[in-house]
Amino acid sequence: EASRYGSFIKGHYSDSVDNPQDYPTSGMGGANIGPEFTESEYCALKDVSDKEAALEAAGKLPSASGVPQALENAVVASGRWEKWRLPDEMGKPFAQLTEARREWLVRTGCRYIWTDPGVLAARKALYANLAKAGIDADSYVLDKIVAVMDKYFDKFNLRGTISRIEKELEAGL
Repeated sequence: EASRYGSFIKGHYSDSVDNPQDYPTSGMGGANIGPEFTESEYCALKDVSDKEAALEAAGKLPSASGVPQALENAVVASGRWEKWRLPDEMGKPFAQLTEARREWLVRTGCRYIWTDPGVLAARKALYANLAKAGIDADSYVLDKIVAVMDKYFDKFNLRGTISRIEKELEAGL
């Protein structure tokens, strides 16, 4: 219906779908995939935090950065996790939810708290700790996010779009 007017439909909650390649062919002109980027960032931070914890346990670091706790604290303080409560969770404090559920809520809620001062400080400490061990945590995290972006560039046939847009803009000037 939208195509009759030269318009497209934007899909919401499009992240992690099984068939993103079908979006362009079905008339979808946009997709909300940002939450998947946050999940990849969270998972990458969890990976490097686990490496940091192993270094601390081996006595190779004086103390860990506390990134996992900083993320949880910021998500809980933001209150954004509340909208994802299940019926049997109503009225329960965050700490009383199952570990798996708390982890899901933090992973999902991180998109709202990346600039929280406590998160930024813990992340800076994490990267500094791992740099001492020769680990470039920042590049690792960015590579994980880029891998998700690349998936959509491929599936949505967006490779080379910047140069195509630049040519169109130059032709219109």
